[in-house]
Amino acid sequence: MKSILKIRLLILIMVFLGASSVLVSQDDSMDKTLDSLAKIIDNGMHDTLVADAYVELSNVFHLSQPDTMVPLCLKAVEITNRSMADALPHELPGILRIKGDALNNLGYYYMSTGSSAKAWDLFQQSLALFIEVGAKVKVAQVLNNIAVIHYNQGEIELALSAFGESLKIKEEQGDKPGIGMALLNVAFIYKLQGELEKAMEYWMKSIGIFEELGDKKGMGNVLNNIGYYYREKEDFIKAQEYFSKSMALWKEINFKEGVGQCYSNMGVANMKMGDKKKAMECFHNSIALFTEIGNQKGLANTYVNLVDLHINYGNKEKALYYAELASKIAHLLNYPEQIRNTAKALALANEENGNFQEAINNSELYIKMRDSISNKATQKAALKQEMKYNHEKNILQLEKEKEKNRIIAEKEEEKQVFLMYSLAGGLIFFLVFIVYLFGRFRIIGKQKRTIEEQKLLVDAKNKEIVGSLKFARKIQKAILPSKSSFEEKFHDSFVFFKPKDFVSGDFYWIQEHNGRLYFAACDCTGHGVPGAIMSMMGTSLLNEVVLERGVIQPNEIFFEVRKGFIESMKQTGKKGEQKDGMDAILCAWDKNGTLQMAAAFTPLLLIRNNVIQEIKADRQPVGFHNGEQKPFTHHELKLGKGDVIYLFSDGFSDQFGGPKDKKFMMKNFKKLLLSIHDKTMSEQKTALENTFQEWKGDTEQVDDILVMGVRF
Repeated sequence: MKSILKIRLLILIMVFLGASSVLVSQDDSMDKTLDSLAKIIDNGMHDTLVADAYVELSNVFHLSQPDTMVPLCLKAVEITNRSMADALPHELPGILRIKGDALNNLGYYYMSTGSSAKAWDLFQQSLALFIEVGAKVKVAQVLNNIAVIHYNQGEIELALSAFGESLKIKEEQGDKPGIGMALLNVAFIYKLQGELEKAMEYWMKSIGIFEELGDKKGMGNVLNNIGYYYREKEDFIKAQEYFSKSMALWKEINFKEGVGQCYSNMGVANMKMGDKKKAMECFHNSIALFTEIGNQKGLANTYVNLVDLHINYGNKEKALYYAELASKIAHLLNYPEQIRNTAKALALANEENGNFQEAINNSELYIKMRDSISNKATQKAALKQEMKYNHEKNILQLEKEKEKNRIIAEKEEEKQVFLMYSLAGGLIFFLVFIVYLFGRFRIIGKQKRTIEEQKLLVDAKNKEIVGSLKFARKIQKAILPSKSSFEEKFHDSFVFFKPKDFVSGDFYWIQEHNGRLYFAACDCTGHGVPGAIMSMMGTSLLNEVVLERGVIQPNEIFFEVRKGFIESMKQTGKKGEQKDGMDAILCAWDKNGTLQMAAAFTPLLLIRNNVIQEIKADRQPVGFHNGEQKPFTHHELKLGKGDVIYLFSDGFSDQFGGPKDKKFMMKNFKKLLLSIHDKTMSEQKTALENTFQEWKGDTEQVDDILVMGVRF
């Protein structure tokens, strides 16, 4: 089914693009995202969901296939325009947000391909929509894009103003990704002005945020700029180190524009180190990528670098050829920075070729553009913007401190008033209590005798209850397979089973039927007596479906057991009705290398060659839940000698304890299993028991514990 949906999705995008190529990464997370979006579009769900899916698709492809953004976002705009006519008042803000996202993405595409006028118009439309619905984080994103257009047009003061407004909103909203990008953009302004030390200050601020967020695009951007910093300082070895780090990150996320920038920057570094061959190879790799994605600005910059390379090595005709190509693109884009750079390149190339008048003309253009970009007014504006930002930040901090002190003062005043009333009330209560106490003394003797009689009755009842619970534990123990029977089936295995109460909602199960070994770890709703009742029902249903009805595949067994729970509990989905069932892992082993399995809410862990793999579970229980009762996923694993699998409930990872009284957590559970998997199974069980007890300490056990391990 997944492959069919993905094929339909790719056909849809290819139709949009006029049969141009579409490449899809084989990354698991990318596949899951595409599958999810494809289902939404293919199933023809609510228009708003479909429009949002198209926008998300444009986000998925914008790094590796940016030309797909236009048809996808236009489709989203078309759907939202149609939906707005019939939308209810509470639905309209969501529709407008989606349309704003689509327009913003379209603007980004046209900005990156040099169509600034189109991009500007789209950004203005998007900004108006986000302001209308009060989406402040989105407003900040669009302001950031508008600032980039001002920057490309050489309007530095306007760029600084827009960057400042964007950064202010992002800090107010606590938008860390946005703050990182805004700091990066301010650094670009200082870089443009030649203030590299100031730029480095902002780069270092931004990279800390990107690293915390795991934002590889942002980290790559900063590392690329730090490489530029060291290249300008003529520390070419260090520059190449940072360019390489940046390129590695960008290749991971298939960000072709960024990889193209790195190749171009590495080419300049190689040229300055005298390695013509490597420099030429880097420049041509850069041109290939920029041409593929239609990035005209990147092409112009790389052509300028090729001019320097060919001049250095005496290829004056080629130098002039690339200079003219770069100049043509720069004037088409009308970006002052690119016009400045290409004018300088044309001046040098014409001088080398004896075209002295052209060289003079382009030198004059270079000086004019240089002065327009880097002048005192612009530097003053940058300083003013930074001072304004710092001042507003300090004022905001002072206002927060003032508000904090006001709240503390109010609370102190309330505390004093409360204390006064408490003392007065306490005195009155004490007097009343003295009077009351005298009256009570006369009946205390009688109450004491009554209490003693009641205590004897309670003790008897408690003894009766404890006896019943112990008997219930014997019944459940008789139903569960013995640990020794499990180890007889799997010679190299263990079962760590520790109920929270006398009886458990967790249970393990094993049966051999028609040459296959079936085994499961299950966590039923609740613990104690209710959980035990559910566990006995689960055991009975598993036996019935496998042994009596002959269902053999784990996912199909789960489907039938779920039906059994729903029918037995008479669950209909009515409001307030209990939704009982179980989270579980069920495996079927053919004793010949193949393990089939299904998992509901709880994954299976496989350790092979010292690497832990998580076999994902379906996000639905074996029991009733809201929404469609979907089939469970069928997994099939080929296991080899030495592979170890673990089945478990969530009791271990959810246990509170440790120095900060926090949950043990899944990631620590995985680390623990990886650290002990090479020990004998008996030693592993002991290690789990000891670790659990040390972590829990004096804290109460919060849930039943079940961990099963098998080495093949």
